[in-house]
Amino acid sequence: MLRFLCYFTWASQINVLSLVSQRPFTFPGKNSLLSQPTNDLPLQNVAQVAEQAAREAGAIINAGMAGIELKSKIGQRDIVTDADVKCQAVIKDVILTAFPSHKFLGEEDVPPGRDAATVAVAELSQEEHLWIVDPIDGTSNFAASMPLSGVIIAYA
Repeated sequence: MLRFLCYFTWASQINVLSLVSQRPFTFPGKNSLLSQPTNDLPLQNVAQVAEQAAREAGAIINAGMAGIELKSKIGQRDIVTDADVKCQAVIKDVILTAFPSHKFLGEEDVPPGRDAATVAVAELSQEEHLWIVDPIDGTSNFAASMPLSGVIIAYA
């Protein structure tokens, strides 16, 4: 169940989408529905931590435009930069400092490929508190110095 999504853009804007709804929402091809959280954690706390983490990662993104160091996961379309790794580390630190018992799944911790991502999500799918992060969504754009990327932080 995805409860919350935070997206930070280069324009230093935070778009917080609380996905908790009174009406069911079905992901395409899935049977899972969004609903009110069953735990005691207020989404306001989640939102504040996600925003702090996104802003800190955003500062790294903005500072990193001067010198981008590329690494390839697989081919030219699946790349990772130093900024990806640094952003993910900062996001993880902010989240786990605030919520040490929560689980964290970051894109840079998962081997390349759809199968590896599917396995990683399946392994953590039963966790009560799971944060899923793409530290720089649109790394190819970022690497090309195009301001068409952002930080994605989801709480499930």
